[in-house]
Amino acid sequence: MNTIEHDDILAAELNQYRSPQPLAVLALVLGLLSFLAVFRTLFWIVPLVAVILGVTALWLLAADPGKVGRKAAIWGMALALFFGAWGSSRYLSREWWLTGQARAYADAWLELVQQNRLREAHQLHGRQEQRATEGVTLDEFYRTDMYASSDYSAFFSGEPLRSFSELAGRAQVEFEKTVGYETEASVDSVILRYRVTVDRDGRKYSEPIQLIMKREPLPGTADFQWFVDSVQPG
Repeated sequence: MNTIEHDDILAAELNQYRSPQPLAVLALVLGLLSFLAVFRTLFWIVPLVAVILGVTALWLLAADPGKVGRKAAIWGMALALFFGAWGSSRYLSREWWLTGQARAYADAWLELVQQNRLREAHQLHGRQEQRATEGVTLDEFYRTDMYASSDYSAFFSGEPLRSFSELAGRAQVEFEKTVGYETEASVDSVILRYRVTVDRDGRKYSEPIQLIMKREPLPGTADFQWFVDSVQPG
């Protein structure tokens, strides 16, 4: 093969070669990384960016037939949509389930406070290892455990819980809404807002309060525990 023929073949191969569209390649990479959105809401941005880049890449490829990457862009968008939908549905269903549990525990706790059963209510404020053990009465527990007694006094002396507990059944408590929900290091936090209404001298006064409910794994087991972390003004 002479030099002229070799150059002609090389030129033909170069003419056939089409470089990939960079955004199409990036869309595919981000599409593959979109599985992270299943585990953390922080990564929901990944499938979103992948879809935007994929659409942009297809538009650029239509305007420049000299580049390739259509399949990469389409696959990137498909993966992004799949993992994005999976992540959001998993998050929303878990949020619905957790907020329902938190609401049930919060309602039961508020009922104890309304009935002036404050020691029992305080038991649901502490973690499992801080509560009275089986066979020990609450009177004995709070008489002998100085930490529990001190924490009980501090917990019910702060506002708005002090004023609410003093009403002892004279107030109406209504659930308003779920304010927030988050998960960090296997600990779930749900913030619930309630409205406390009391009738004084024929006039009704109301004030919102927020219950911060937490769910943590029980050490050494596969179970979890709920407790009232704090009560704050609404």
